Amino acid sequence: MSLTGKVAIVTGAVRGMGRAIARRLCEDGASVFAVGRTGEEAPDVVDLLSTLGECTAFYCDLATPDQAEQVTRECLKRYGRVDIVCNNAATVGDRRPIHEQGAQSWHHILQVNLISPFLICKAAIADMLSRGVAGRIVNIASIQASMPLPHYAPYAASKGGLISFTKSLAIEYASRGIISNAIDVGCVLSEGMEEALKSAHADPRVDETGARTGAATLNGRFGLPAEIASLVRFLVSEENSHVVGAVIRADGGRSISRQRDPY
Repeated sequence: MSLTGKVAIVTGAVRGMGRAIARRLCEDGASVFAVGRTGEEAPDVVDLLSTLGECTAFYCDLATPDQAEQVTRECLKRYGRVDIVCNNAATVGDRRPIHEQGAQSWHHILQVNLISPFLICKAAIADMLSRGVAGRIVNIASIQASMPLPHYAPYAASKGGLISFTKSLAIEYASRGIISNAIDVGCVLSEGMEEALKSAHADPRVDETGARTGAATLNGRFGLPAEIASLVRFLVSEENSHVVGAVIRADGGRSISRQRDPY
């Protein structure tokens, strides 16, 4: 399933799932336009990816519409095309009861988690259509869209919107060769999850596999970034032409587990 000759935009590519996704696509031959957040520059990550394949780093603030619009534009300047988009970047925001939340916080979270994927996809799809080529879009959603935790209302709402947006993309563009899907992730052991768990006063113990003990999953552990990357890898490949507009749940069975959520 070589991706040689393909150009992929991956947002949130500096850490966790995004880094694993960018690495996997690089390894399989894609030229990766790795988008990170301004202030989180990580030349070591880019150097690593560059040893595996072609990679260009671009840092911006996806909370700013003008900068989000630059992502696809800069990718086109660098590579002249976009074939794959993986919208992985996200922010949780402050965990507060709804009555203590402000409109500014909602706007910020929706901009990063929902509006920036729209802006990136809008420009990428225009390029795909102009060249008459098949394209692939994968949006990283969350099981919180359907089973939100307390104090995560704007995050859960943004991920629910991202799922609906993914389905709209599929309805409008699948017939023209642009296939869109979403991955509904549960708890994945990444830097972001580490921070969320610490802020939620969760048990910090980690077993030898790198998965936290006590996670409310049927397989008894959190997911790993490489597992999500492998799923993305299939969805963006030419071997996938029939999984369209799907929301694939990758949560270790947590959504059907009867165990109490540990945090």
